[in-house]
Amino acid sequence: MRAELKRLKRDTSSGRVPVASGSRTVVAASSTTTVAPAKVRKVPAYLIAAAAVIVLALIAGAYYLFGNEQHRFDLQNMKITQVTTTGNAGAAALSPDRRYIVYVLRDGAQESLWVQQLATGSNVEILPPEQASFVALSFTPDGNYVMFVRSDKSTTNFRCL
Repeated sequence: MRAELKRLKRDTSSGRVPVASGSRTVVAASSTTTVAPAKVRKVPAYLIAAAAVIVLALIAGAYYLFGNEQHRFDLQNMKITQVTTTGNAGAAALSPDRRYIVYVLRDGAQESLWVQQLATGSNVEILPPEQASFVALSFTPDGNYVMFVRSDKSTTNFRCL
């Protein structure tokens, strides 16, 4: 048995491969060409991280474009509501939360500012009619205040209130 182990050790170190058949061990000669082990190249970590970021960005983009159907602009279910019935409304602005609208009401040469709550339709006069021009209406980002530019007929200067 010791001789068999020595022969096995010699055969494996010389490149020959033992083949077992039945109870006898047959040693087959291998080809004389030896194959060098393939070099394993390490991929830098930053390339793996960049690939992961790109894949995540593509997944997020696909979800944003195709996964969120509720954010689409739907003309068939759109509701149009008339805000004023007088026909003399001028510039207007919608609040950030879409609950209020501020608009200029013209009466001849006079203009006044009004705010309407869209859910109830109730109107509140902010500034009474006067001979002035109101432009650039907007709400503050929190929706608590109205901003506008007022031009008085007696002066050419604009002032922001």
